[in-house]
Amino acid sequence: MLKTRNRERILIEACFAAKQPFVVDNMNLTAAERGHYIESAKKYGFDVIGYYFKSAVQEAISRSEQREGKEKVPLPALRSAHAKLELPSMAEGYSKLFYVYIKDNNFIIEEYQDDI
Repeated sequence: MLKTRNRERILIEACFAAKQPFVVDNMNLTAAERGHYIESAKKYGFDVIGYYFKSAVQEAISRSEQREGKEKVPLPALRSAHAKLELPSMAEGYSKLFYVYIKDNNFIIEEYQDDI
């Protein structure tokens, strides 16, 4: 919907001004990428709840191979994202942090532990 970082910034600033909770649906692979959102949200008094969608590279490749057209993620992009990934940590400033993974075609949500 937003397609540009500028549009995202405008929307998030409006949410801060209106005290409107919002969700950032983006990979944000590094602590620095996540930090931008976390720091700003904390400054405006928001709780920051993170969800780390845990999956193995091969599982992501298999899911992508089942997709068609633009929904299919190129293999080099998947491998690059995996190489860049920095696991989240409570020390980044989250109020709460959860793992999300798939088991028996169901999403399972568990409290995150930094040492796993």
